[in-house]
Amino acid sequence: MNDYTQLELMDLVEEVDFEKWKCQTQSDILTAHNLIQKIKDGYNQVHGGIVLDPVYQREYKFTEQKESSIIESLLLEIPIPVIYLSKNLNSEVVNFNVIDGMHRLNSIYRYVTNQYELKGMKILKGLDGRKFLDLPPKIRNKLEFNSQIRIDSIDVSSNPELEYEVFLRFNQDTNPLTRQELYEVLYRSEFSFWFKDYVQTLIEDKRCYHLFRVNEKRIKDRSINYMLYVALAYYDMGFIDGRNDTPRYVATYMQRMRSLNSSQLEYQKQKVMNMFKGFFDFCENLSRVSGVEYIFSRQFVDKKPPTSMHRFLISYVIPIVLIYGFLDKTGRIPEKTKAKSYLFIYEAIKAGMEKSGFYEYNRASTTGYNIQHKCYTTILEELESKGSPFL
Repeated sequence: MNDYTQLELMDLVEEVDFEKWKCQTQSDILTAHNLIQKIKDGYNQVHGGIVLDPVYQREYKFTEQKESSIIESLLLEIPIPVIYLSKNLNSEVVNFNVIDGMHRLNSIYRYVTNQYELKGMKILKGLDGRKFLDLPPKIRNKLEFNSQIRIDSIDVSSNPELEYEVFLRFNQDTNPLTRQELYEVLYRSEFSFWFKDYVQTLIEDKRCYHLFRVNEKRIKDRSINYMLYVALAYYDMGFIDGRNDTPRYVATYMQRMRSLNSSQLEYQKQKVMNMFKGFFDFCENLSRVSGVEYIFSRQFVDKKPPTSMHRFLISYVIPIVLIYGFLDKTGRIPEKTKAKSYLFIYEAIKAGMEKSGFYEYNRASTTGYNIQHKCYTTILEELESKGSPFL
């Protein structure tokens, strides 16, 4: 607890602009029919539409059983939690962004547009297995025109930051955000919006999918975004003296991206695309000459096939992307056909990991600054001491 006097506390409180953070709300009751039309308008950027997925929203995670529970509640006239939206009346086209309730609204929209069957109904068990159009007309009409969904709209016209603050507070305790979901709100920028979309392009590359062990969970909780940011941050910034955790690198990098002007932004986008293309090529060539299938794992050193849980270790991304960055920035990346050069690089990285103690490091984290820095400098020594004619 801060050791302030009563007078100092009062001064601190009086400095806060309470009006700026006050939530002026307007309540409405919508039927599912009205709601569906507004969501369709949101998809088409029509004035007054509801936008389900503003840039800060998390990925959709409800199972069909959870979705069905929302539908059952509406049919039984059991209240569902209030939906919170934001509106900015200063916008040319006024849309309502979903701050809290995206999963509930998606459940209703997806069902009424006939996209899934009801599952696991607790009371209305006879409706299991039925899509919306399979329901008897009377029940369809009850859901569409008799449901009552409370919507509270928060006016953020005078303070757009209020929208993000409310989102963070709603998701802090009841449904905590993952680290990357949090970062994408805290450090939002034109770059972060672009990179979030670009990740979808990256994971379509089979090499990225394999290297980073991409799966549905990592896509939904955005941990794949985080892993790619780690590679990007270390490549772009190198070591930050004494900083010993990957979250700090990602946060620092994302924070720096907020200050880019339009021309710097376009340059950075191209730089990022070039970096990942080159890095995937580099990793593919290392894998080819070494016979190591999972290079971001202990297999890189011991050549033993890792278990499925250990085929990707973020600690192995760091030294490899740092060495790639060193070679790339000094113009020493070999051509794909130069297998001897890549074999030399592989042997140097492997030797550096062993001699630095990185491979045998038994503490909780091998992402720490000291061990990573020692590993990297040892690899550099291996590269330089052998005086390879191939580089």
